[in-house]
Amino acid sequence: FKNNYISVYLKDISSKVRDKNKNNKIQDVLSNSAKYGIIHQKEFFDRNITNKNNIDGYYIVDKGDFVYNPRISKNAPVGPINQNLTGIKGIVSPLYTVFRINNDINSKYIKYYFLTTKWHKYIKSVANYGARFDRINITQKDLFNLPLKLPSSNEQKKVANFMELIDQKIEYLEKKKEIKLKIKEFYIQQIFLKDWDNKIKFYDYKPLNEITFYQEGPGVRNYQYTNKGVKLLNVGNFVKNKLILENTDRYISKEEAYGKYKHFLVDEGDLLIACSGIKAEYFNEKIAFAEKKDLPLCMNTSTMRFKSLDNNYLNLNYLKILIPPLNYQIKIGNFLDLIKENIDYIDIKIKLMKQFKKGLLQKMFV
Repeated sequence: FKNNYISVYLKDISSKVRDKNKNNKIQDVLSNSAKYGIIHQKEFFDRNITNKNNIDGYYIVDKGDFVYNPRISKNAPVGPINQNLTGIKGIVSPLYTVFRINNDINSKYIKYYFLTTKWHKYIKSVANYGARFDRINITQKDLFNLPLKLPSSNEQKKVANFMELIDQKIEYLEKKKEIKLKIKEFYIQQIFLKDWDNKIKFYDYKPLNEITFYQEGPGVRNYQYTNKGVKLLNVGNFVKNKLILENTDRYISKEEAYGKYKHFLVDEGDLLIACSGIKAEYFNEKIAFAEKKDLPLCMNTSTMRFKSLDNNYLNLNYLKILIPPLNYQIKIGNFLDLIKENIDYIDIKIKLMKQFKKGLLQKMFV
């Protein structure tokens, strides 16, 4: 239906939201993440990272409103535009631009349009990057003069509904993966914790320093930070047992990373822990294994790791763990590997579906 497109500007199909949070009436602060979309700040970061006494100037974001964040990243080279699908009315920083799509336009279609790169070229042509390398400057006038091509209302609906089916499939696979992870956790609890008194009778004690070593991160100073090189691991990179490094803006030069900090470089399989500024109830979410995709990565202040090496940097003789007989170790390892392989298979399907979605987005929009 390419021939049925009509040319419009963003200002023709939307209106800017100017409502401010007077008297701090709304306390739900939202953020616009390039990777996760509009998110509730408190739920994502375990706390509000804004000053509650200084939010009366924040813009109100209603359900379904769109938010533009001018902060650039690998996932959003001109900043992300996302729709508020949190189900709540919230507020966002005045650095963001909030707008509402007209009723005669399919907002779901516009949501998927902004997940493409079709609009990036225009933004780059009218924006400048100013003094901050991580943020672009664009006037409200230029933003709302963004040109778009829209198909008929019927075609907008068809495209939006089809893309929603793709999203539902991805969501189904992600929930399936989550269930499998819980099953794995259940078996781990049963294998290693249940019936402890009986296990002690035929398990051996092994000092922890015989099978691993522990290391704390160095104190890299602010003046050593760079905007490229080797990523530095920080407490904020730990999100629900995963390392989120895509939007990190803290690096150290390769010369220093592979020089005096070489022995702090993370290896695949390292058990990493955030160890400062964390509430006790969230500590279990601040532990993650390093994966190949996370590397190269250098440890930093308030982080630590455990690693299977012969070297023993600290005296950990006072820590001991129970080790079952070798044949039990093999059986347990094989059983847990089967579960992991199943989870990995689901993970591959999720990645393939996301790649499929990405390809469709570029082909179905002009």
